[in-house]
Amino acid sequence: NVTASPTTFGGAFYGGKIIDSGDACVDMVGPNVADPSTAAAGIMFGFTDVNSYYLFMAREDGQAAVIQFLPAGDREATLTPVAYQVAPALKPGANVTNTLRVTWSGTRASTYINDQLFFAFDIQALQNTMIGLYVGPDFAPDTSASVTYQFNNLKVTNAP
Repeated sequence: NVTASPTTFGGAFYGGKIIDSGDACVDMVGPNVADPSTAAAGIMFGFTDVNSYYLFMAREDGQAAVIQFLPAGDREATLTPVAYQVAPALKPGANVTNTLRVTWSGTRASTYINDQLFFAFDIQALQNTMIGLYVGPDFAPDTSASVTYQFNNLKVTNAP
């Protein structure tokens, strides 16, 4: 389980190996939240430090996105390779299992939800990176409660 406070994300980082091109898949189960658009969880990839990574995430309201975090001096900058949009394969709601998968190689990444392609997009070539799991207040925190997502069956392999 990974928990985020009302104002700070929670993360679990896979320290098993450095992955320049890979395939990461995990089952996640979301909590019951008052506003399903305020909590999100997913896979961090291309992770080099807490200010530099891609984040493929899904919300309890049935939408998903990819955000890229870039270090910018003393503060983070963000790009949005894939803006929040309805993900037809995502099963919305609490206590429902959804499988998220991301593959990346060279300058291309693809995201999948429940074995259905969500989006493919260009990335910067990755070197000496790791992956992690993310839970967050999704930039619009419900200040009344923390959120906890359950993650199961994490599988990480090198991409061919």
